[in-house]
Amino acid sequence: MKLPVLLAALLAGHVALGLCRVPMVTVARRAQEIADYQREGDIAYAMRTSHFRGAEALTELRRMAWPGWDIIVTGDSKGALEFAPGLLWPHLCRRAVHAARGGRPEHPFLASHSLVADADGLHLDPP
Repeated sequence: MKLPVLLAALLAGHVALGLCRVPMVTVARRAQEIADYQREGDIAYAMRTSHFRGAEALTELRRMAWPGWDIIVTGDSKGALEFAPGLLWPHLCRRAVHAARGGRPEHPFLASHSLVADADGLHLDPP
């Protein structure tokens, strides 16, 4: 009879220590992440925490692209370029081959620059 009581006490102690650890570590870490996101902004935070460069290029595109314009993208579709559509929304990111075909009139392309993806980030490339 003593063994089940001892096991129950050890289990209760283990659960209590686990619950005490959650607010001290997890909640504090999440609060810091939220503060960093609010201070840096969505683009800078996403690129920094993903270890990619190119936040400046995305910020510049967001600033200069008119509503309804599509953004020309080239390069590797894996890596940093995966973040571009979400961070540049409501603009559509389209491959350069579609721009060469003309695009739809209701969705003009941003022709002043294209967003280029390479192994470790993004940069703007003049047309």
